[in-house]
Amino acid sequence: MKRLSALLLAAAMLSSMVLTGCACKHKEWESATCSEPEKCKKCGETRGEPLSHEWSEADCNTPRTCKLCGATEGEPLGHDWTEADCTKPRTCKLCGATEGEPLGHSWKPADCSRPETCSRCGETKGEKTSDHKWTEATCSHPKTCSVCGKTEGSTLPHTWKEADCTSPKKCSVCGKTEGSALGHDYRSGICSRCGGKEPGYVFPSDIHSLKELEAHLNKNYSVIHTPIGDITGVKYEIQENSIESVHEYFPYDFMITAQPSMYMPKSTIENSRGNNSLVLPSDLDNIHVPADVRAGVANAIRDNWRNVADFAMAAFPGQKILGGNYYYVKTGVHEINGEYTWLDGGALQYFTWCNYTSDGFSARCGSYSSFHAGSFQWATNRDTKWPGA
Repeated sequence: MKRLSALLLAAAMLSSMVLTGCACKHKEWESATCSEPEKCKKCGETRGEPLSHEWSEADCNTPRTCKLCGATEGEPLGHDWTEADCTKPRTCKLCGATEGEPLGHSWKPADCSRPETCSRCGETKGEKTSDHKWTEATCSHPKTCSVCGKTEGSTLPHTWKEADCTSPKKCSVCGKTEGSALGHDYRSGICSRCGGKEPGYVFPSDIHSLKELEAHLNKNYSVIHTPIGDITGVKYEIQENSIESVHEYFPYDFMITAQPSMYMPKSTIENSRGNNSLVLPSDLDNIHVPADVRAGVANAIRDNWRNVADFAMAAFPGQKILGGNYYYVKTGVHEINGEYTWLDGGALQYFTWCNYTSDGFSARCGSYSSFHAGSFQWATNRDTKWPGA
C-alpha cells in the first residue's frame, strides 16, 4: 500500500513538471524594481511588470533622482545666491546654504537731517544732531544749510561790475546782467574806453611808402564839410624830392598837393563862374560871400589839411614835408565839367604848410641842408589866394 502511494506521488510530481516546465514552487520572490519585474529567487522566473521611477526633483547639489533605484536625470540646479547684507552672509535661496560672513553695518554719522544711518540697509540709531553745515549768503541765495536746505536771513546785494565796451553791467558773483554793453568809442582809431584798436583803421605806423600814404589820403580825406556844402572829390598827389641838386631850390623830402577847385552842390552858390558845381577860391570873393561864410569854408579846409599833415608827419617822422592846395592854370578857355570858361593863367597856391624851419627863418628861404624837420606851421608867405583866410 505504501508503495502504491509513493508511485502515485511520483506520478503526480512528474505530471506537474510536464505541465509547468519547472518543478520550483516559487516560494521566495525578489521585489520588482524600476527596471525588472518581480523575480523568483530560486529559478529566476518573473511575473508582473517593472515598477515606474519615483523621482525626487533636482536640488542645488543633486540632479533629478529616482527614490527607488537611484537613477539620475539632468544636472544639479546649482545655488541661487542672495548676496550678503549687513546681518546675513551670502545665502542660497533654494537650500539655505551660506558662504562667508555678514557685511556688517556701514554707519554714516548723524547730521541735522537724520540720525546715524547705515548706508547699506538704512537702519538708524540714535538721534539727529543740531549742527547745520552753512554756506554763506550770496546775492542769489540766503545763508543755507548744505545738508537739509534750511535757510537763515536774506540774500546779499549784487557785486556789480560796470558795463564796458563789450559787456553789460554784470554781477561778478551770480552773473546777472543789467542793460547792455556800452560799445566802443573810437577816436583816431583807438577806443577811448578800453584802448582797443578800431578794426580796419589805418595808423601812421601801418604806412610804409609814399604810394600807400597817397592812397590813404585820397580814401579818407577827400571830402571836406563846409558851411556851404561838402567839398568832394579832393585828390591828393605826392611828389618825392629825392634829387640832391634840387634840394637847394626845394628844401623838402616830399610835397603833398591838392587841386584848389572845390566841387559843391549846384544850389549852394549862385552866379558862380562856370558850372555852379565848381567853385574856385576867387569865386567866393567875386560873389561877395559873407566874411563869416568864407571864414567857415577856409577853416574847414585848414582843419582838413592839419589832419592830413599830422598823419603824414606821424607816418614819416623826421621827414621834411611841404603841403597845400596848388594848381597851375594856363591862360585861356578851359572846359570844366562840360562847360567852357576863361581862366587867367598862373599858379594858384593857398593853405600852404610845412614842418621844417631854419633857425627862425620862414620856409621860403634857405637850402635843404639849412632846414630841419620840426613841427607844423602855416607857410602863408607862399599863398597866392586867401592868404591868412
